Amino acid sequence: MSGAQDSAPRKGGFRPWGIVLDGTNAMGALIICMIMVLMCFDVASRNLLGKPLPGVADIVSSAIVIVVFLELPSAVRNGRLTRAELLFGPLTRRFPAIARLLETAFLLVGAALCFAIVWWTYPRLMRAWTTSEFVGIVGILTFPRWPIQAVVVAGSALAGLQFLVNAGATLLGWVPPGGKAPPEEPAGPQTTDKGEGK
Repeated sequence: MSGAQDSAPRKGGFRPWGIVLDGTNAMGALIICMIMVLMCFDVASRNLLGKPLPGVADIVSSAIVIVVFLELPSAVRNGRLTRAELLFGPLTRRFPAIARLLETAFLLVGAALCFAIVWWTYPRLMRAWTTSEFVGIVGILTFPRWPIQAVVVAGSALAGLQFLVNAGATLLGWVPPGGKAPPEEPAGPQTTDKGEGK
C-alpha cells in the first residue's frame, strides 16, 4: 500500500483553489488538536474528580466527521488517498495508456461518490436547519446538527470537483497515472564542468 509519503503534491493549478483546499485541511488539523486537548481534560477529570466531562462523546464523534470532510478535498488534490500498487505500479510502467484510462475511471468514480454524498446529505441539512435538530442530551449539552451536515456537503462537493480536475489532468497527460507530479528542475544557475574549455 502507498500513502501520503509516496505521492508528491500536484504542482501548479489555480492558486486560489489550492488555498481554499489547504485552508480546509488546516482547519481539520486544528480541530484534531482541540479533540486531543478535550480528551486529555476528560481523562484528567475522570481520574482526579471521579466524573467525566459532559458531552465529550458527542463532541468527539461529531468532530471526527467534520475533520474527515474538511481534510478530504486536500487529500484528493495532493494525491494522498491510500491505494494498492501491486497491480497498478507494474501496469503504469508497462502499459501507461491503459493505466491512464484506469486512473481516470477511478477518479470519476470518486467524483460520483462525492456528489452522491452531496445529493444524499443536502435534504437532511435543510431539514436540520428548518427543524433545529440538535446533537447531545437535553439539560447536559446540546449543539445544532446542521453545521456538521453543512461541512459534509461542502467537503464532499469540493472533493468531487477536485476529483474531476484530477481526472481531466490525468486523461490529458498533465499528471502521470498515480497522481505523482514529475520531478522539478533544480533551481538556480546551471554550473558547467570545470574541465570544459581546457
